[in-house]
Amino acid sequence: MRVRKIGFIVLFLTLVIGLRDETFGQGSLKRVRIGFPATNIGYLPFFVADHNGFYQKEGIDLQLILLRGVLASTAILTGEIDYSAAVTGVIASAVHGRPMKVLMFTSDRPLFFLVTRKEIREPQALIG
Repeated sequence: MRVRKIGFIVLFLTLVIGLRDETFGQGSLKRVRIGFPATNIGYLPFFVADHNGFYQKEGIDLQLILLRGVLASTAILTGEIDYSAAVTGVIASAVHGRPMKVLMFTSDRPLFFLVTRKEIREPQALIG
């Protein structure tokens, strides 16, 4: 019985706090800065969601910042950006003991492929 009462209080407070922001117009968008290393199709989901207002609907003022992947990890650690879309830089930083975590991936396989003549079957054949 006591657990139900605590659960009800938590639910009530969550609703009141959520309604306060929308009802009284006191809520503001939270600024979130994401660094991304290139303008290619791999980062398209970020731009499509931004263009369609998904972030604003969730209370986020998203700033997409073009930033080399090598610099993104340092920018996160110094607080210049909040997140990085450069997975390689984040993984390298985590391997070196920096406090980094991967939150999501926007694709499940590489988006780039090497296309050659059909007689080239191994990478060694590309030498020279």
